[in-house]
Amino acid sequence: MTDTATPGPPEAGESDAPRSARELVLGELLDADGALTVQQIVDATKVDRNSVDQALHRLVEAGDALRVERGLYVKAPPKPKAPEPPRVLASDGRPVEDWLKDLWGWYANPASWDVEKLGPPPRDPKRRVPALVMAAFHRQLAERVVAAEQAQAEKAAQAAEKAEAAPPKAAATADDVELFRKLLTAANGNVAPHDVIKDLRPIRAMLASGVDLDDVLHTLSGNVDRRSFPKNPTLASWREEWFLRAVAELHAKHLVPALVEKWSKAAPGEPLQRARPSAAVFAPPAPETAPAASPAPGKVPSGDDLAATRETIAARFAQNRSEPEPPDHAEPDQGQFDWAALVEAYKAGVLEWGEAALGPPPGSVGCKAPIVVLREHGYA
Repeated sequence: MTDTATPGPPEAGESDAPRSARELVLGELLDADGALTVQQIVDATKVDRNSVDQALHRLVEAGDALRVERGLYVKAPPKPKAPEPPRVLASDGRPVEDWLKDLWGWYANPASWDVEKLGPPPRDPKRRVPALVMAAFHRQLAERVVAAEQAQAEKAAQAAEKAEAAPPKAAATADDVELFRKLLTAANGNVAPHDVIKDLRPIRAMLASGVDLDDVLHTLSGNVDRRSFPKNPTLASWREEWFLRAVAELHAKHLVPALVEKWSKAAPGEPLQRARPSAAVFAPPAPETAPAASPAPGKVPSGDDLAATRETIAARFAQNRSEPEPPDHAEPDQGQFDWAALVEAYKAGVLEWGEAALGPPPGSVGCKAPIVVLREHGYA
């Protein structure tokens, strides 16, 4: 059940707004000359019994009604007003509060001081402000100054705590300011208005990797500036992937033709010579003289016969020995390739690595590119 009731049609002069059960019950008690029973209040207000009981309970707790006996209530006597505190009078008979009010008004606006009524202003030696009033004013002024200083110190302490908690921000250099101005101009201001857009580290990383600033500005003009296309998105950060990808693609379009031109102008060199590994055993050259005949059976060879036999055996060994075949593919010459340009193009995704000529790609075991170039591009 609710405390809101809908009584009969309002009398002349009454408001049409619905009244709560508490207001209806209190109104009946105030209009009655004596105590009323719960049933009399129910009949007069047309409110259900449960709501009347709840309203009477709240009125008794608030001191607006008295319970004479069980089921009998009467309006509470009017509450006495709290006595006003006595007003302290100054030596001239005027209340101190009035003097202090005028003094604070003069402190805020010296022109507000009424000389005809209050006499010379407070800073005039001939002032009529009582000494005790001036002492009270100075005491209040000192309390306000101390309170203001404490509030300012607390505010400074809170600001210091926030500054310590926040990550340190690097001071913007003149180059950063100029770079930021160029970026905003190219985007025609179509960037998010918050501090994240002031982080230029992604732009600096692009420039350090060899991307031209013109490529970045051209990307902003075509893909962010809404003068180029009204539906261009607002750039929230220089780290957005679609923006970085657009700059990389534009840079690749300029990089590939430069690489092709550079490779096409390379001077034609001599054909690669296949490496021929050295023999493991070096045989002495065959003698120009004919080999000596073998000694007859049963004959003991003399010293000259032994020397001729050794030469014959060595010559036959040299003739029967087969030389190893050279490998089918020669190893690539480290000096004939522009490894820095090749690795950079491969990393940008604009070059397919030819393993037949260049060996394993960067990041793989056995890559032929110099370790310095691999480290520069993050592969080692």
